[in-house]
Amino acid sequence: MATLDEGRLTIEAMSVGAAQRCLELSTKYARERVQFGQPIFNFQATQFKLLDMVVNVELARLITYKAAWLEDQGKPNTKEVAMAKLFASEIAQKAATDAVQIHGGIGFTKEYP
Repeated sequence: MATLDEGRLTIEAMSVGAAQRCLELSTKYARERVQFGQPIFNFQATQFKLLDMVVNVELARLITYKAAWLEDQGKPNTKEVAMAKLFASEIAQKAATDAVQIHGGIGFTKEYP
């Protein structure tokens, strides 16, 4: 189980990183994309999606840090690793889905990250 837990920590960290990147790209795009004479960042629906991303990325990061800290301390962490893997991977998926929605049609193209 210890070996599996170490591998899961890697998955958690990658998931947090992917979600963070989705947040960064979405925020940048929302500030640049103008619709109806103003950046889409000003629209409440976009702000709600970005806020959800901010909160969820931070929570995923914190639970991942806790699982990693327990690993570093040599303490049992199977429960924390399992919870962090589940949460962080779900947050990465949600962040990617929200990022595509914020980007609109360009979110489906290969020309945009």
